[in-house]
Amino acid sequence: MPHVSDLSVDGHHDVPAHAADDDSEVARVDRGLLTVLTAGAERRVSCAGGLHDGTAPAVGDWVPLRGDQAVRVLPRRTAVVRTAAGRSSAPQVVAANVDVVFVVDALGAAARLRRIERYLALAWASGATPVVVLTKADLCTDVPAAVAEVAEDAVGVDVLPVSAVTGSGLAAVRDLVPDGPARPSRPGCARSTASDAPAPAADPPGRNGHFCPWRRGG
Repeated sequence: MPHVSDLSVDGHHDVPAHAADDDSEVARVDRGLLTVLTAGAERRVSCAGGLHDGTAPAVGDWVPLRGDQAVRVLPRRTAVVRTAAGRSSAPQVVAANVDVVFVVDALGAAARLRRIERYLALAWASGATPVVVLTKADLCTDVPAAVAEVAEDAVGVDVLPVSAVTGSGLAAVRDLVPDGPARPSRPGCARSTASDAPAPAADPPGRNGHFCPWRRGG
């Protein structure tokens, strides 16, 4: 029988010390339904009645199961929190137990420094380590100057220029997401081609400016 410590969602075997053999890690959240990773298989489960709104599980959470229901959320090591969409201003946990948060923007136009600053503040508040990834470096005429402009505001944060067209910088990003491609923690979160391109490939048009905590999907 596999032990819960055999689970490794991000390559670091970050199973909490208080996790029991029947606890599972949340890999995906879809309108109250969870995809969880157990020591035996991937499962789809629902949330117990008390797990809604502010207490709902997020990607990266560890949850004990009772049958086909997640019954509670184990203590989080880190948590990326934003204001929930809609009329409510309640906080919403986007992802939990995350080690690294990528703040992604594209080169080729003026840097959106204020937006990057806001997302970095969110990342720092989570307890995770933020990293700025500047995509489409092949479209920028002066990459060192662009990186220096962002780095001046992003004090203490690594700023990585990358291009999926030339392959430049991809290794540095992959080093932060070991053991295969990473996937966004929530549907609708934009990701760059550069983040998981197995080889140089064309970047899609447009600019990626979304804040995106990343987790492997399995």
